[in-house]
Amino acid sequence: MIDGGILNPLPLHVVERTPGDILVAADISGKDSLPIEEVYEPIDVEGKLAEVKKSGIPVPKSWEQQLRLLGKKVDRIMEQRARDLGRKVSFVSLLDRMSDIQIQQNTMLSLRLTPPDVHSVMRQYAYNTFDFDKAEQIIADGKKLMSEALDKYENK
Repeated sequence: MIDGGILNPLPLHVVERTPGDILVAADISGKDSLPIEEVYEPIDVEGKLAEVKKSGIPVPKSWEQQLRLLGKKVDRIMEQRARDLGRKVSFVSLLDRMSDIQIQQNTMLSLRLTPPDVHSVMRQYAYNTFDFDKAEQIIADGKKLMSEALDKYENK
């Protein structure tokens, strides 16, 4: 297990290979440009209303109309926030972005020089440096991504 940091984020070349082994890479600097659809999930008001109706709970028509309006308003707000993600620039955000680009470039070079047998990729901005409170979710996402990569490798 190796963690290369900023200058060598995926140091595959330092792994001592033996015949028959499998080189596995867990890459956390994957493509970071997310379409808006992946940044937020629109509210499925109609689906939720159908679930409530199916359960037998009566929903007044005026409530249905208000819920539909509220859902549209929240969707517009979330879509605008998703668009604003790329617009906020400061000295710190610029330095952070430059570092991220360097990490991505170094990772791509490492993958070209020493291609792994199994390669799982997590989007670079799926989580940030200070998401300590999200450890369980990060681990679960990593396990899911690695499981998918292993399945792909085994089905070759």
